[in-house]
Amino acid sequence: MAQTILSGDRNLSGGKVKPIKGVLNLTASDRIEWTRDIHNRAGNIGLADGSAMQVTSESLSKQLQSALFSTTQTVHRLALPE
Repeated sequence: MAQTILSGDRNLSGGKVKPIKGVLNLTASDRIEWTRDIHNRAGNIGLADGSAMQVTSESLSKQLQSALFSTTQTVHRLALPE
């Protein structure tokens, strides 16, 4: 899938969802957002098609939901640095 997120900035907050052993498991109903730490509530993501872009928290949530609906996948697993 060309729009699959392969990489991104580390300034993520999962709200009620907490990483387990450095992995954040997200479903379509989970809220994720960028913190103010790097790009003031925005972040950069790298996609499978080789492109990169800066996105807001709202755009990131839409990107993740779109990826879930376009596959049979029900969970995104994001590896975070500890």
